[in-house]
Amino acid sequence: YGLAPGTTVKDYVTPKFIDIDYFFARRMEMMVEEGKNGFEMKARQLGFSEKMGGINLGWNFTFVRASQNVIVAGTDADQQNTFNKTKNGLDNLKNTQFYKERKKGGNSSDYLEAEDFKSQLYGLTAKDNPQAVSRLAPYMCVFEEGGKWKKNQLIEAYNYVRPSQK
Repeated sequence: YGLAPGTTVKDYVTPKFIDIDYFFARRMEMMVEEGKNGFEMKARQLGFSEKMGGINLGWNFTFVRASQNVIVAGTDADQQNTFNKTKNGLDNLKNTQFYKERKKGGNSSDYLEAEDFKSQLYGLTAKDNPQAVSRLAPYMCVFEEGGKWKKNQLIEAYNYVRPSQK
């Protein structure tokens, strides 16, 4: 949320991306190229959910065939925010050559699947189940709002999903 030009009341506005977002995206690409894992620190009001949704998850869904992309958080509301931002970005590709038709029945509030391209986007909650992602083999897994997770649960969840990403 922010102030749109010429207004005095905050509303949902398009984030203002700047040159450092290029370096953010390049750093994420380098992690994949080098086979490294990365924890990204975030601050409030910097468009992190938009970046992860568009630069990473949306890109993977659109251009990495049969990729499984997962957003997981300790609470449903935290994963749902990033999932919705990613879904909105993907929906905005309609009527472009990049839009992927969705599989019938594969388009819900926490799951998307591309019809022929087979890429998937999951939104999962690991509130009381650190093994929530272990059934998948994600190309990318975004752990949202790490500071809100129960003690040691984020590390447990990561350790369960790590072998399936190898």
